[in-house]
Amino acid sequence: MIRFSVKLLSSVLFILFIAFACQAQNEFFANNYVGGTIILKDSTIRKGQLKWLAGQFNKVKFKASEDADVLKYDPDDLIGFKVDTLTYVSLYDFDAYSDNYTLIGKTTKIKKAFGEILHKGHFNIYLVLITGYNPVSQSIQYYPNIVFERVETEQKPLISFPYSIRMKEGKYEKAKEALCNYFKDYPEVVVLIKSFRRDDNFDSIIEKVKQL
Repeated sequence: MIRFSVKLLSSVLFILFIAFACQAQNEFFANNYVGGTIILKDSTIRKGQLKWLAGQFNKVKFKASEDADVLKYDPDDLIGFKVDTLTYVSLYDFDAYSDNYTLIGKTTKIKKAFGEILHKGHFNIYLVLITGYNPVSQSIQYYPNIVFERVETEQKPLISFPYSIRMKEGKYEKAKEALCNYFKDYPEVVVLIKSFRRDDNFDSIIEKVKQL
């Protein structure tokens, strides 16, 4: 019973953390400038005020002081940026799950985007919010993706997995196949991925990858 409670608490905390992260990316500094830091490609660190609306096409707006000119940066310009406890890095060339996948089962090629760091280790883990069109609500919405990066290889390949996206179980099964292949050298992770279902909490997989 105690083990179950601890596991349940961990799951709830993870869900709340992702929910907070999504809300923070969407609201915390989307409409107002807040104090933060940017890291340029030459590793120069600049402190100032930032504003950014989450999404793969949106640039970070930065000004060194309240009255300074606004400069705009995309992932090609920055190693990353930090606001409060949230840290983002530039990510490149990965397939994401968004509107195309929910409709026709086709992933979206992301050339560049900012990803929030969830974990740094043998495998880095990021949260990336991809924008896409929802034909049901006839509006633009966010499609959360958990992105994994295997850091010990020279190419550091990225792979994403849809997080809490409303779609049929069969589409999750297809996404699971790609993730199982990515972690094929780690059977303990593959077992968890294969047993995952659409309505399950993804945190057990996250925690297992953190232990690698």
